[in-house]
Parts: sequence; C-alpha cells; structure tokens
Amino acid sequence: MIERIPDLPAGVVGLVAHGRMTAEDYRDVLEPALQAQYDGGRKPAVLFVLDSDFTGLAPSALWEDFRFGITHLTGWSRIALVGDVDWITHAGNLFKGLFPGELKMFSLAERDAARAWITS
Repeated sequence: MIERIPDLPAGVVGLVAHGRMTAEDYRDVLEPALQAQYDGGRKPAVLFVLDSDFTGLAPSALWEDFRFGITHLTGWSRIALVGDVDWITHAGNLFKGLFPGELKMFSLAERDAARAWITS
C-alpha cells in the first residue's frame, strides 16, 4: 500500500509504502501524484519512504515501476529514497548514475534528514 505524505511544498511529492506494493498502488496513488506535477510543467522532487512494515513488491509492481519510470526517465529533479531494505538500497546506489536528477539514499533513522534534503 502506498500513501501520500501531506504538507510538503509545491513540487515535492511524498509517498510512504507499507506492506506489499502492487501495480494498483502505482496506478492509483503514485502515478496520479507524479502526473499532476508533470501536467503542471514541473519535474517533481520525490520523497519515497519504505516504512518498517514494507514487505516488498509484487511482480506486477516491479513491471509498473519499470514501465512508468522508462516513460518518465528524465522527469525527476531529486529523489530521496528512505528505507532499510538492503537490496533496494544497493540497487539505488548502483543505478543512481542513470538518473538525470539527484538520487540520495537514506535509512529510516534519517527520515527527517531526507525530508530536509528533498525540500531544500
């Protein structure tokens, strides 16, 4: 499940993932939040938190992430990825050179620092 994080400045999209993420989570929450930014002529900054109860991604969610990401490959200004999921942290560090914007990884203990960085 993905929920929006409220009270962020214009141009910043905040999302927190709980449990197992599905393709529906992407289509119903993540994609509309980002598309609203694109429709407003902005490249969004994204605060994406994988909370302590995050258990992974359904295969359909991986496909949706890939599909949407490829479609909007240059559509990001900054991404703060927050979580303690080793394989995602390693993948983020491995692929961050491919993002046209900035990608920075934070642990859950650094959640406030991630919010400060993404909103600065």
